[in-house]
Amino acid sequence: MADLMDRQLFNKLCTLAQDCARFACENQKKIHISFKDDGSVLTETDLAVSKRLVGAVSDLFPGCNIVSEEAPAHNLTWDAPWTFVIDPIDGTDAYCQGMDSWCVSVGILDRDLNPCGGIICAPHFGRSSEGITVTTLPGEDEVYLNGELLKSPLHKEIPAQLTMGSDTLKHIDMSQYKGKLRAFGSSILHLLSPCMFSRIDGCIDPVCYAWDTASAHAVVLKQGMVFVYTDGSPVHYTRQMLAGKKAHPMDMFAGPQSCANWMLEHLPPL
Repeated sequence: MADLMDRQLFNKLCTLAQDCARFACENQKKIHISFKDDGSVLTETDLAVSKRLVGAVSDLFPGCNIVSEEAPAHNLTWDAPWTFVIDPIDGTDAYCQGMDSWCVSVGILDRDLNPCGGIICAPHFGRSSEGITVTTLPGEDEVYLNGELLKSPLHKEIPAQLTMGSDTLKHIDMSQYKGKLRAFGSSILHLLSPCMFSRIDGCIDPVCYAWDTASAHAVVLKQGMVFVYTDGSPVHYTRQMLAGKKAHPMDMFAGPQSCANWMLEHLPPL
């Protein structure tokens, strides 16, 4: 459990993540786009935010592991109390096109690589003029949305709306699903949606990297929901994933247990 000193350090990290989100907003209209070797989009904002967050975590939590999408992990130790998993801009493609559905994300894994905390700042997302900041700390059950306790909304057992990755239809047979699909362009915001919006019942997440899920994964679990592979086993993190490898080669379902059960039964992999 995080003690008082740790909570103060986490609060400093949360403040920095919010500052980084505001910095990203200011730079959204003047970015220059480049491409990684895999064809995914990269901007100078991704690199600048990654540098600030990696530096801050190094100073605030010496001896902990740090994994960032834009900074290769080095010298990871498997007895560190926490591993910080950073996505400086989750939804970079949406970000660089001027869309609102992106966020700054810091996930926290415990010594056994279980998701235990997260900081998510999406300055243009949600109803508030300041967007959303979702936080949950290691060792605590509470999740906060813009400083207010987040209560999980009620959902239908048969999902009426699902969020999904942009290439989900390539992987999942959706022929039995009659509801609506939402794709924002950010894996973290897809996973958060059932925790915040009563009309979005679940999420289909494609095979991805640890930084695409870790922060929201902690929120999903603390909100009493599940995050499972399409074979029904719980999503977990491995040393290979933290070294930059993709997750288990299966898509994933998130939401209340009843909704996940329906997806497992009616949405088989192609």
